[in-house]
Amino acid sequence: MIPSWRSLIFVTILGVVGCADEIPPTVSQSPAEGTEVVPPGLASLSPEDRRLVSKQKICPVTNEELGSKEEPIKMTVGNTTLFVCCPGCYSQVLKEPEKYLAVVNLPSTAETPSKP
Repeated sequence: MIPSWRSLIFVTILGVVGCADEIPPTVSQSPAEGTEVVPPGLASLSPEDRRLVSKQKICPVTNEELGSKEEPIKMTVGNTTLFVCCPGCYSQVLKEPEKYLAVVNLPSTAETPSKP
C-alpha cells in the first residue's frame, strides 16, 4: 500500500519539528512550596552571602537595592563585611570608609529602643 500524501506530510513535519517532551520555556512554572526564590542578581552568591545582602538591602553609596542591576560585590573594611552594587561604589568605599560604614551600621527602626 502506498502512503497517502497527507501521511507523508505529517511524518515529515513531525520529523522536522519533533515532539515536545518538556514544557516550553515561555510557560511560567511556580516554584515548589518551600523553595527559595533567588533574584537573578543574587543567584551566584552563596546562601550566607544572600542572607547578608538581604539584611543589608541597599548599597551604602547609591542607596539602590543590592542585586537589582548586577551581582553585589562583597568587601571587608576593618572588621565589617559589606556589599556594594558596583565597582565604582567599591572605589568610593575605599576612599571614604568611615562615611559608608556609618551607613551600613545604622540600626534599623525595629532595633532602636523606644524612649519612655
